[in-house]
Amino acid sequence: MNLKNKVAIITGASKGIGREVALDLAKEECNLVLVGRDIEALTSTSNDCKKYGIETIIQICDLSVLSNIPSIIEAAKKQFGKINIVVNNAGYYQKGNPYTTSLDEWDRSLAVLLQAPYHLTNLAIKEIPEDEGGAIIFNSSIAGKITYKTGGAYCMAKHGLAAYANCLFEDLREKNIRVSTFYAGFVNTEMGREDHLDPEKMIQPEEFAEQMVFFLKNSQSSCIREVVVSPRVSPRK
Repeated sequence: MNLKNKVAIITGASKGIGREVALDLAKEECNLVLVGRDIEALTSTSNDCKKYGIETIIQICDLSVLSNIPSIIEAAKKQFGKINIVVNNAGYYQKGNPYTTSLDEWDRSLAVLLQAPYHLTNLAIKEIPEDEGGAIIFNSSIAGKITYKTGGAYCMAKHGLAAYANCLFEDLREKNIRVSTFYAGFVNTEMGREDHLDPEKMIQPEEFAEQMVFFLKNSQSSCIREVVVSPRVSPRK
């Protein structure tokens, strides 16, 4: 896909992976809808992206409030008249188990990590021009492939996202829209850092972003449906 003059919605665009994806797409002359909760960080991302001569709009949105999501689509349509790409990147991580974690915390995990992506995507795909093509990316986690103690809410959401993405591929393959899910472990972001991990040995967000943009630029005759990305060496201290 030639990304010039395409329109991409990126959630969680204020920092980390989302910011790096935004910068890489801006270099390809792709216009951007930047979604997040931190106005100062989003503005910084927007200003850096505009240096490449593209247009951006900022959408301040708490994705756990699902009624906010249609406003993202409306803003994109008003500014650009179309949508081509959705990068479902926003993250939220809540450790816990049924004894120590409240149902409200489980519900927030499901809202941000599972419900928000399918609400946003289901609305966005109706605005993708079939003659231009499009793509949907889900930034999942290795937790979408495995399970572990204290990971109930997070793993449940990520496994559900994988099922949705696989169904969506079949729904969209004849409409010139590609779908891919990225499963990463130990990315050096604010959410991913822990005391027992060496940040220098973790996956760096700029490298991970490059892999997402490679998918977007990949041949139209094929679709990389799943990408599992691991640190080259163990980041455990």
